[in-house]
Amino acid sequence: MDLENLDFERYTELAKLTDGNKDMPYYYLQLAREAGEVLETFIKSKYHNHEGELDKLELELGDLVWFIAIIADKRGIPLRRIFENNIRKLHKRHPNGYSNDYNNEA
Repeated sequence: MDLENLDFERYTELAKLTDGNKDMPYYYLQLAREAGEVLETFIKSKYHNHEGELDKLELELGDLVWFIAIIADKRGIPLRRIFENNIRKLHKRHPNGYSNDYNNEA
Protein backbone atom coordinates (compact mmCIF):
# COMPACT_ATOMS: atom_id res chain seq x y z
CA MET A 1 0.00 0.00 0.00
CA ASP A 2 1.43 3.34 -1.09
CA LEU A 3 1.19 5.92 1.71
CA GLU A 4 3.84 8.32 0.40
CA ASN A 5 1.32 10.90 -0.85
CA LEU A 6 -1.34 10.32 1.77
CA ASP A 7 -3.76 13.24 2.00
CA PHE A 8 -7.04 13.81 3.85
CA GLU A 9 -9.18 12.28 1.13
CA ARG A 10 -7.00 9.20 0.69
CA TYR A 11 -6.78 8.72 4.46
CA THR A 12 -10.58 8.76 4.72
CA GLU A 13 -10.85 6.34 1.81
CA LEU A 14 -8.42 3.91 3.46
CA ALA A 15 -9.99 4.33 6.92
CA LYS A 16 -13.40 3.42 5.49
CA LEU A 17 -11.97 0.08 4.34
CA THR A 18 -11.56 -0.88 8.00
CA ASP A 19 -14.92 0.46 9.17
CA GLY A 20 -17.29 -2.12 10.63
CA ASN A 21 -20.30 0.08 9.82
CA LYS A 22 -21.67 0.40 13.36
CA ASP A 23 -24.38 2.79 14.54
CA MET A 24 -23.31 6.39 15.21
CA PRO A 25 -23.29 6.20 19.04
CA TYR A 26 -20.61 3.51 18.74
CA TYR A 27 -18.24 5.88 16.96
CA TYR A 28 -18.78 8.71 19.43
CA LEU A 29 -18.25 6.41 22.41
CA GLN A 30 -15.13 4.92 20.85
CA LEU A 31 -13.77 8.40 20.14
CA ALA A 32 -14.16 9.25 23.82
CA ARG A 33 -12.53 5.95 24.81
CA GLU A 34 -9.55 6.63 22.55
CA ALA A 35 -9.20 10.12 24.03
CA GLY A 36 -8.97 8.41 27.42
CA GLU A 37 -6.22 6.16 26.10
CA VAL A 38 -4.29 9.23 24.95
CA LEU A 39 -4.62 10.62 28.47
CA GLU A 40 -3.48 7.29 29.89
CA THR A 41 -0.20 7.52 27.96
CA PHE A 42 0.45 10.88 29.62
CA ILE A 43 -0.37 9.56 33.09
CA LYS A 44 1.86 6.50 32.66
CA SER A 45 4.72 8.61 31.35
CA LYS A 46 4.43 11.42 33.89
CA TYR A 47 3.49 9.58 37.07
CA HIS A 48 4.59 5.98 36.56
CA ASN A 49 7.83 6.52 34.62
CA HIS A 50 6.78 4.13 31.84
CA GLU A 51 9.15 4.00 28.91
CA GLY A 52 7.84 3.84 25.36
CA GLU A 53 4.76 5.93 25.98
CA LEU A 54 5.65 8.24 23.09
CA ASP A 55 5.26 5.31 20.70
CA LYS A 56 1.97 4.39 22.36
CA LEU A 57 0.83 8.02 22.15
CA GLU A 58 1.44 8.04 18.40
CA LEU A 59 -0.71 4.93 17.98
CA GLU A 60 -3.51 6.27 20.17
CA LEU A 61 -3.54 9.62 18.34
CA GLY A 62 -3.86 7.64 15.13
CA ASP A 63 -6.92 5.87 16.56
CA LEU A 64 -8.43 9.25 17.42
CA VAL A 65 -7.86 10.48 13.87
CA TRP A 66 -9.46 7.30 12.52
CA PHE A 67 -12.65 7.86 14.51
CA ILE A 68 -12.71 11.55 13.59
CA ALA A 69 -12.36 10.66 9.91
CA ILE A 70 -15.10 8.04 10.04
CA ILE A 71 -17.52 10.24 11.99
CA ALA A 72 -16.86 13.16 9.65
CA ASP A 73 -17.39 11.00 6.58
CA LYS A 74 -20.64 9.54 7.92
CA ARG A 75 -21.86 13.09 8.59
CA GLY A 76 -20.79 14.32 5.16
CA ILE A 77 -18.00 16.56 6.44
CA PRO A 78 -14.72 16.34 4.53
CA LEU A 79 -11.80 15.75 6.89
CA ARG A 80 -9.85 18.51 5.14
CA ARG A 81 -12.60 21.01 6.01
CA ILE A 82 -12.36 20.10 9.70
CA PHE A 83 -8.63 20.82 9.74
CA GLU A 84 -9.02 24.01 7.68
CA ASN A 85 -11.85 25.35 9.84
CA ASN A 86 -9.90 24.57 12.99
CA ILE A 87 -6.92 26.59 11.76
CA ARG A 88 -9.22 29.45 10.71
CA LYS A 89 -10.85 29.46 14.16
CA LEU A 90 -7.48 29.43 15.93
CA HIS A 91 -6.08 32.16 13.70
CA LYS A 92 -9.15 34.31 14.33
CA ARG A 93 -8.77 33.75 18.06
CA HIS A 94 -5.00 34.29 18.04
CA PRO A 95 -4.15 36.34 14.90
CA ASN A 96 -0.68 37.21 16.23
CA GLY A 97 0.01 33.80 17.74
CA TYR A 98 -0.94 32.46 21.14
CA SER A 99 -0.68 34.76 24.12
CA ASN A 100 -1.21 34.06 27.80
CA ASP A 101 -3.15 37.34 27.85
CA TYR A 102 -5.85 35.85 25.66
CA ASN A 103 -9.28 36.31 27.23
CA ASN A 104 -11.43 33.19 26.86
CA GLU A 105 -14.52 35.37 27.02
CA ALA A 106 -13.65 37.21 23.79
